[in-house]
Amino acid sequence: MKSNPLPFSDVCTTMHSGLYVDVVLPLALRHVLTYEADPARAEHCRTGMRVVVPLKAGKLYTGIVWKVHHERPQHYEVKAVSDYLDTEPVILPHMQTFWEQMAAYYLSTLGDVMTAALPAGLKLESKARFTLRKEIEPDYSSLTDREYMLVEAMELQGGISVEDAEKILGLKQVRKYFKMLIDRGLVVSEHEVEEKYKPRMVKFYRLTPFYRIEENLQKVFDQLKRAAKQTETLTTFLILSEHFSGENKPVPRHKIGELVEGSAPAIKALVKKEILEEFEEEEYRIQLGDATQAPDMPELTELQQKAFGEIQSVFKENKPALLFGITGSGKTELYIHLILEALAKNKQVLYLLPEIALTTQLIERLKRVFQGKVGVYHSRFNENERVEVWNRVLNRDGFDVVLGARSALFLPFSDLGLVIVDEEHESSYKQYDPAPRYHARDFALVLAKLHKAPVILGSATPSLESYHNAMNKKYGMVQLPERFGDSVLPDIETIHLGDARKAKEMRSHFTAALLTQVDEAVKHGEQAILFRNRRGFSRMLECKDCGHVPQCKNCDISLIYHKAIHQLRCRYCGYMAQVPTECAACGSKTIEMQGFGTEKIEEELSLLYPNWRISRLDIDTANRKNAYAQILGDFAHRQTDVLVGTQMVSKGLDFDHVSVVGVIHADEMLSIPDFRANEKAFQLMTQVAGRAGRRSKKGKVLLQTYKPDHYVIQRVIQHDVKGFLNEEAHLRHQFHYPPFTRLIRITVRHGDRDYAERAARMLANELKAVFAERVLGPEPPGVPRIRNKYLFDILLKFDVKENLPKAKLFITKCTDWLQSHPLHRSVEILFDVDPY
Repeated sequence: MKSNPLPFSDVCTTMHSGLYVDVVLPLALRHVLTYEADPARAEHCRTGMRVVVPLKAGKLYTGIVWKVHHERPQHYEVKAVSDYLDTEPVILPHMQTFWEQMAAYYLSTLGDVMTAALPAGLKLESKARFTLRKEIEPDYSSLTDREYMLVEAMELQGGISVEDAEKILGLKQVRKYFKMLIDRGLVVSEHEVEEKYKPRMVKFYRLTPFYRIEENLQKVFDQLKRAAKQTETLTTFLILSEHFSGENKPVPRHKIGELVEGSAPAIKALVKKEILEEFEEEEYRIQLGDATQAPDMPELTELQQKAFGEIQSVFKENKPALLFGITGSGKTELYIHLILEALAKNKQVLYLLPEIALTTQLIERLKRVFQGKVGVYHSRFNENERVEVWNRVLNRDGFDVVLGARSALFLPFSDLGLVIVDEEHESSYKQYDPAPRYHARDFALVLAKLHKAPVILGSATPSLESYHNAMNKKYGMVQLPERFGDSVLPDIETIHLGDARKAKEMRSHFTAALLTQVDEAVKHGEQAILFRNRRGFSRMLECKDCGHVPQCKNCDISLIYHKAIHQLRCRYCGYMAQVPTECAACGSKTIEMQGFGTEKIEEELSLLYPNWRISRLDIDTANRKNAYAQILGDFAHRQTDVLVGTQMVSKGLDFDHVSVVGVIHADEMLSIPDFRANEKAFQLMTQVAGRAGRRSKKGKVLLQTYKPDHYVIQRVIQHDVKGFLNEEAHLRHQFHYPPFTRLIRITVRHGDRDYAERAARMLANELKAVFAERVLGPEPPGVPRIRNKYLFDILLKFDVKENLPKAKLFITKCTDWLQSHPLHRSVEILFDVDPY
């Protein structure tokens, strides 16, 4: 194999008296780029600050200064920094190390990490702006009507954007008109940078100095006797500003408007008369909790006190602590006391959760305990909110405890004193697309090490990796084997679906036994949760005569039927199609629905039991910003009897009145072609079962299954987590899977299937020359085409004792060699370290 030199690898540099900066851009570039900086602006181009730099075709990007030096690269033209955005760094020194380690481990680039880490509001974008050329005498005689409309707009406004042109012409595709004008030499394109983050500015009012004197203020009221609205507005303002108590607090405009209807003209008049003065101040979008109420501090039980002491002992050994506590054992209470210790030392705390939108109850509880100190960070925040949290963490402005999903790892903590990874087994901590495909649990350990902060990983069903590390003494394991208070674990029973069908005890997808238990619970004022890990109404539509199934036009997968919108939808690319009235292949009218999801369960339960109040919780119903909180709020206030949901119902729920939990089809989770399928199925069933009987009354869990004797289901029934983990570890060791090996998956992707397969085979052959039988594939994955790109996977297995960095270096050389081949430059190569 012949390896081409990597870009910039042989760049020689010479000492130069100028000032240069290495800049990381939000692009998948293998190396940083060097730009010339203005020595007079040296204070504004320190490491970790943002700068605006040009790249190609005049396009401007926001980059991060990675290094400041005096060495000018000799083998390419050095461009100058266009603008300097910060007075203080937005990236701290340890964050550079964190980004570099993540990029190296996951075979990604610093640009990939930057894209994942920085809120979009901190990455300014350049927009094309079109203006008329001034140095020529224009000839507009040959212009079309649409071209002339654009030229006229440019003459009037000085320049217009693509968005402006779309509005002027009433069209979506307008770039071709700009191209024609540029080709004729009439128009030029230039780029301007647009700031995305907009601070929220609020108008405030206060008395002018002259009218703060009581005698002068009294005369004003005499003058306003005929202006009733102005008098009312001024009186309301004085009350809100606490003027009569000797204060002169500024009052926001909206507060006056809430108490005085139609106050805007009166305020304007009072400002014009110089009685009030108007000014603006920035107001945070995300408000801190009320710090005036007494904190809701939980007391630890004797068992929790013992566990707390054991955790502290583990921390003294500088090891991560694995808190292995059954569902409802009170792990949150321990987290709260550990957070208190960190705050007492003036440290920051990162509390990671698998899906932040699914933890409404926990967030509210922590805000009651740590009033005025809790911030939340997740992808459902808009751009401005995310920037605001970033800045407040950076400046230590109130958010000493941050609850967040995996992206919270990248926040600019300056003095982290504790990292909590709750539900550490959750697959939601893994980023699948785009790169870097990192696991937040694993890199939380890296982040904590950089800060020399203790880490606690909590779960009722630990991942096999964490359990294995605890057994090998890499982690310290602390156990909570009993539920908190007088709560007890639920009884778990199986219902054999085969027997129920033979006995004709099925009503649609429900056994008579399950429906009877739920109905009894509802009649006694209790609640039930029904779990089905598939959303939508029907898995697919199928022609009964010829077997044709409607497929996505972009992906090799069948379309899912969603009844609420009466459309077929692809879960990979979002493609939507109308529901056919006849088969596209044979013209038959006999089209049937196959399979079922949560939407169908909700509908059928409503038909069977119209008196039940039923809600559904899945990604389709919870996709709005506050929808999840609304659904759970109704359930908490007992406005819902039965909650139907996907795995969302297994996380972060703690309700007093749930006495029955039903798993509609337990077997399907065991049939997924994934070496982790049994582990994920066990965790999901155990977690959803843990929602039942959270208080004094014992709950009941019913598993509908064709395989009641399957070892996973038997371990769930016995509440035997350790037994399952030991049995699963034996199987993984036997077949050489994690945690006894390390996996790297390489995906070759191209729009042409033959190109993709040929490139994948060439790459696999090069890898096999060194790694031999450790290379599996290439093979197409379960869905071989996504978004019109064909995929081929190569899987590499390495022993945990092997030199993984050295192996990754060779893998990178192989992929560089492949993409240097003229036929394969357009092939995309994706890396996934520790996949699945």
